[in-house]
Amino acid sequence: MPRRTGKSGDQRATAAGEQISPEPLPTEERTFLIADVRNYTAFTQEQGDQAAARLTMKFSALAAASTRQHQGRLLSQRGDEIVAVFASPRRALRTALALITICAEETSRDPSLPLHVGVGVAAGQVVRVGEDYRGAALNLAS
Repeated sequence: MPRRTGKSGDQRATAAGEQISPEPLPTEERTFLIADVRNYTAFTQEQGDQAAARLTMKFSALAAASTRQHQGRLLSQRGDEIVAVFASPRRALRTALALITICAEETSRDPSLPLHVGVGVAAGQVVRVGEDYRGAALNLAS
């Protein structure tokens, strides 16, 4: 729970002791792409953890390459989900199409790694927090 600190009580400290200014944080226009492997939980239950790890490693590599190719930045990967940020909607949409296409091709080549991918893309004003972002665009993309 945040607590008031400082002489005036105008700043708050997080549990980690970081100061949070009461001033509004600057916003930026960004586009987010969130993608995941469909039916990943069922795949993991049926094929086991080793196969699931191979699937997510392959997906992560393809997603990272597609993101870089279209001048985006991979923000995070957790399990079978990736989050990427782009300066423009066009770059995010191109990445989405490229990722869907390459994953379908890879699935045709190796059906033991079914890369059926779902992708969401949304753009909007967000608040930058360190190397991450907060805002409705992220929620919409997911």
